[in-house]
Amino acid sequence: MSRYYTKQKKLSEQFVGEVCPKIRKKVQKQADWSNLCYAMPSGQGVFQVQEREFQYIVDINAKICDCRRSDRYSM
Repeated sequence: MSRYYTKQKKLSEQFVGEVCPKIRKKVQKQADWSNLCYAMPSGQGVFQVQEREFQYIVDINAKICDCRRSDRYSM
């Protein structure tokens, strides 16, 4: 029981803010990746996104992206 208590106490000290560290790290990674992208609206929720030399079409309404990066997040 004391081991469990010390582990919980250590984790609670690391947890600062509204988001846990693991999720914060994932969000930061996505934010860093998104800084390389430039979106140009095409109308009605469709965007052309340019990432360096690649271009993708993103449909927000249908939750579809040519890069298929968002496919793992939508269900």
